[in-house]
Amino acid sequence: LFILGIVAGINAAASSQNKKQFVIDRTEGYIGVLIDDLTSLGTSEPYRMFTSRAELRLHLRPDNADMRLTKKCYLQGAVSEHRYNHFLKILSAYNEAQNLLKSLRYPINFWKRFIPRLENVRATKVYSAFDLICRYEIDFAEIRKAIPVESGRLLENEEIEHRLKIEAFYHFYLDKSLAKVSITI
Repeated sequence: LFILGIVAGINAAASSQNKKQFVIDRTEGYIGVLIDDLTSLGTSEPYRMFTSRAELRLHLRPDNADMRLTKKCYLQGAVSEHRYNHFLKILSAYNEAQNLLKSLRYPINFWKRFIPRLENVRATKVYSAFDLICRYEIDFAEIRKAIPVESGRLLENEEIEHRLKIEAFYHFYLDKSLAKVSITI
């Protein structure tokens, strides 16, 4: 319930400053699921927040919470400008690296020359570097061997690599779950 207090505090401050109410919806965080369930469904017993209650549980991960909520919290006045600027740098690096991984598209035979683990892959289609991380659990060190040095430098931030690896891993499943609930994020 600690987080409910934070949201209540943000809303108390917003009310005293005649600002719009701060609302986290079901697609933005587990707290949004909790608040929505309690306000729309009510409860006749102690409420337990299970991740299975969230339709988008693959999207609502701890590793991407800042990507989902920092801008919204900054606009509400709940995040400092210093923290927000730091977040923007991370977001920019993340987007640049993700775009690079998705744009590096080659036939599997190209990738096999640099990544020996792919030798037994019989597919014939074109794969992006992002696809390789998702489908074959290829790591960034292996991808860097196959791409130009200047592009490889975009993939040298461990924090960004970690986030992208998680995003790549869940990408396929997340697309499926979004299609099931007909929500676009």
